[in-house]
Amino acid sequence: MVVSSAGGVPALELEQHIEGSGMRPIGDVPLELLLLDPDNPRLPQGLVDLSQESILEHLYRRAALQELAESIFSNGFFSSEPVIVSAPDKDGKRTVLEGNRRLATALILSEDPRATARGLGFRIDGAPAQKRIEALPAVEVDDEQEFETYLGFRHISGLRMWGAGEKARYLWSRVKRAPSSDQIFYRIGRQVGSNARGVRSAYVAYELLEHGRREGIDAELMDYVISERFGVWTRLLGTKNLSSFISFDATQTDLVGVDTAISHIDVARLTEVLADLRPAPGRKEAVLRDSRQVTDYSDAIGDTTALGVLRSSGNLELASTIANRPDLDGQLQGLLDQLDVLTNSVKDGAPVTDETETLAVRLTKSAKILQVTVATFREEL
Repeated sequence: MVVSSAGGVPALELEQHIEGSGMRPIGDVPLELLLLDPDNPRLPQGLVDLSQESILEHLYRRAALQELAESIFSNGFFSSEPVIVSAPDKDGKRTVLEGNRRLATALILSEDPRATARGLGFRIDGAPAQKRIEALPAVEVDDEQEFETYLGFRHISGLRMWGAGEKARYLWSRVKRAPSSDQIFYRIGRQVGSNARGVRSAYVAYELLEHGRREGIDAELMDYVISERFGVWTRLLGTKNLSSFISFDATQTDLVGVDTAISHIDVARLTEVLADLRPAPGRKEAVLRDSRQVTDYSDAIGDTTALGVLRSSGNLELASTIANRPDLDGQLQGLLDQLDVLTNSVKDGAPVTDETETLAVRLTKSAKILQVTVATFREEL
């Protein structure tokens, strides 16, 4: 089996997918003719500047290129790891549809003008690292539909899976581009090795954020949630109270129904929830830090008193404790029902001992203490 360098496509895997996937090898393509993809799911949807320099800088800052740079610097760019490109435009340039991390790394290592314009560079073993790379091996896409299926299957359910936010953006974009259909979630799920429910969940999670962006919620907050907390956000959507809290009708299953439900959400409350996923100014940690806390958070936003405590203190543990406080009225009613049963048992001739009378006296005293405690607490309120 051919082994690839970090982040590349193993040659055996590539050979298995080229045939019948709408792609064909075209040899080496000069670096200056290769463009980074502005529709790359690794880019935040709110990235306004889609210039090549801006995309390259974003990948440099956020796509963990260092390990890949060290591999290419030491071993060169393996010919068995071609990038996948579009057909040439009128200027002969091709957009890299698969392999943007590899292209970005090559551009920086070779000091391409797009990299030097932003002062981008790698350091390896403490020293600046440069490596002249003139061209990259490439495979051209002939059939875009076949390629979309290959790309989705590879990154959604295959061995090279994207992160949660990247998967969701890809599926969201597929839904947005597809012809309207009652079975759109099902059809895309079949194409990428998922199912209708998985595609719908990803679409809902991402479209809620995009709706919030369109309604004026801070774009930086949205990008933070997508890149850093998207898995937590997705889990939160599956809890019992989140949908009702933001007024989202989660029962809708078709695209039209889902989009309509999203258009009617409470944007102010959505903003509250998203803000809880990012550390507030002056705080080191977010209110909701990881997926283990989503149940506690759901409990807190589902209880008016607990929500007030959460907003005033930022203490999720305290708010959750309040939300899960005992149901005093229900428990007292249960005790009264049991006392009625015991009283009727005594009347019906159940055996009574000195211990029975002692326990009854203790019960009476405990009831008096509870009565005083309740009255005192109500006065304090």
